[in-house]
Amino acid sequence: MRHAVYQCGLGLSALAVAFFGSPCGAQPAPAPTPATFPASAPTSAPNTPRYVMTIPPGFHKVESGFRVALCEAVDDAWVKKALADVAPTTMPTTMPADIVDRLKDRREVLKARIAGDLSLKDATLIDQLIDKTMIPQAQRLNELQPPIFYLVSTRDRIKQVLKAGWSDPRFHYNRVNDDVNFSPDLRLSDERPMDDMVMPVIYAPDATPEAKLKILEQMMQRNEASVVDAFSRRSQLVAQLALIEFIQKQALDPLNLKDDQQWLGLGMQAVLSAKYMHDLLGVSEEDLLARMTRDDPRNPVRPDAVDLLHPADRAQMKREWVPLYGDAYRVKSARVVRNWAAKCGESAVATTLAAMRANPPADGAALVNLIKVTTGVDLTNEVKAK
Repeated sequence: MRHAVYQCGLGLSALAVAFFGSPCGAQPAPAPTPATFPASAPTSAPNTPRYVMTIPPGFHKVESGFRVALCEAVDDAWVKKALADVAPTTMPTTMPADIVDRLKDRREVLKARIAGDLSLKDATLIDQLIDKTMIPQAQRLNELQPPIFYLVSTRDRIKQVLKAGWSDPRFHYNRVNDDVNFSPDLRLSDERPMDDMVMPVIYAPDATPEAKLKILEQMMQRNEASVVDAFSRRSQLVAQLALIEFIQKQALDPLNLKDDQQWLGLGMQAVLSAKYMHDLLGVSEEDLLARMTRDDPRNPVRPDAVDLLHPADRAQMKREWVPLYGDAYRVKSARVVRNWAAKCGESAVATTLAAMRANPPADGAALVNLIKVTTGVDLTNEVKAK
């Protein structure tokens, strides 16, 4: 059974970033913050219609491939050139399409590894994971195209169309300061159709066509690199969470771990999923584990202060402390299991799971003793608060 206080995403929330709106200036618009997907795994799509932008009066669309700008006729020539001439962003080897290809190419390697670690007798369960969950998820991501529109103009012209009645949720006319504020974040989604995102490309009134072209090119390059990075991270996140859920369902749920045994399950999820992501994409297992086991300086609860055999009662905590404690608990759990597995070798997890199935330990202390007898490593001090 899962316990909400401890289910904290295994440190993958580090892949998400918080964003804040910032004002448009008189010169080129500020560099956009990185594009992001939601921090969690995809869920059922909310019943919210997508926002469809309206073209400001006097402007029209200029398109080249997947790039779209909104400009006035006077800017057509250099805008068309910029849209067509900017080279596509170099793709990493961890994009959704790469995951689909690697799942097909590395299927037998993954099946052997997962079946061995979890002592699965029915390997078709892994085929179902790959064919019905992981490949469809990656394919859905691969089919997405963020609807980004570059609004090319001067600051005063954008202010003019806002004052005349044009509106967009990403723009705000500040009457007090007679200024334009703009939200620069790119909110991506694989849970619902993405809203249209209008990005201002601001140039000075006396800018030359060459200077204007450079501003638009730089904006497109930054945005496209950010979107590519977000898709790469999202595809890895979704793949790893699918593996974690499979480990939970096939190996951990049947054990009915008690509260003072949950640390082993969380740690196994981290260690095994990092190993499988390395097998799948060649990403560094060590880097993934380092990311999942590092302290979060924003969290006042230190992982070392957590006693894994005597977890705090979330019912007695203030609401805002529950996720903070859960994150610290998760980090320490992953650290303990990572260090234990490094000492014992790859067979430690499978051997311990087999021993737990044969003789379920009564509590956390009995689990620590079972690990000591089975693998020769005593974790008594590691699970204590320090």
